[in-house]
Amino acid sequence: MIIFLSILSILTILKLEKLIIILLLLVLSNKVMIILVLVLQIVLDRLVRMVLYYLLWIKYIIEPNY
Repeated sequence: MIIFLSILSILTILKLEKLIIILLLLVLSNKVMIILVLVLQIVLDRLVRMVLYYLLWIKYIIEPNY
């Protein structure tokens, strides 16, 4: 149950992050900046997912009761 809730919160955070990035893209009219922001967003998304996955995995191993 705790893992499910944490996954829901992670998805919410990622959605908010994407909304912020879309707003940034609307503000930035420069094509090069848009490409850079998109690439950064993809890299950050992967990193965040990896880190959160490992944190959840460690938590699951340390506290098997939950």
